[in-house]
Amino acid sequence: MVDSVAHYNQQVAAGVDADFGKASAYLTPVKDGPFYAVTLGVGMACAIGGLRIDTHNAVLNAHGYPLPGLYAIGNDAAGMLVGDTYAVTLPGSTAGFAAFSGRNAVAAIVQNK
Repeated sequence: MVDSVAHYNQQVAAGVDADFGKASAYLTPVKDGPFYAVTLGVGMACAIGGLRIDTHNAVLNAHGYPLPGLYAIGNDAAGMLVGDTYAVTLPGSTAGFAAFSGRNAVAAIVQNK
């Protein structure tokens, strides 16, 4: 930990974050304590909400009709995931939907649906 802080402070002094690419305006040295650490856990790893879509991933208007040429995928289209189908605290619970919905939307676009 001490080595990590020293390495970070060297990068701050140089004005370049070579490890993560943080903008130099936000580089601040870690030098004055006291410092505290806490363990954090993930409370929600995905969005369960978003635009309403049909089975082709077309975005629906307020009346439930597709908006021509507008598609949504992944968490942007997660409006269909509301309810007890997906656990909101299960990390990665929408990863499968993100992969499927992207492919599904492209297929619909190619097929002009």
